[in-house]
Amino acid sequence: MPDLFIPIAGILIVAFVAVAIYTSREIRAETKRTGKHPKGHYMSRGVGAGIAIGAGIGTAMGNVAIGLPIGIALGIAIGTSQEKKHADELRPMTEKEKRAKRKGLIAMFGLLVGVMVLALGLYWMNASSS
Repeated sequence: MPDLFIPIAGILIVAFVAVAIYTSREIRAETKRTGKHPKGHYMSRGVGAGIAIGAGIGTAMGNVAIGLPIGIALGIAIGTSQEKKHADELRPMTEKEKRAKRKGLIAMFGLLVGVMVLALGLYWMNASSS
């Protein structure tokens, strides 16, 4: 049964990626139409970069769980400074973009919960068979 973890997790990740592509297309189309990024664009990029930096810091420290919050804090600082720097290039999010972003967040949390339930189920199955 533990051999099922990778295919099921892969299916969940593919579903998440599909929703992420849909979400980014919606936002990119509006950005192309208006020539401006929505508010929060630079914050999202900063946090994404911060997570990558934090994972690297955590790996170097031997504890990724400590590195990620450090990276997220750095990412928030980077994103905030970029949002202020490019304030005149930002526009409010449209309702369509808000809906697309909400769908992306729901998919992300669904993926997280799905993988957690799958991992716990496999752990429980291994523990009960021992």
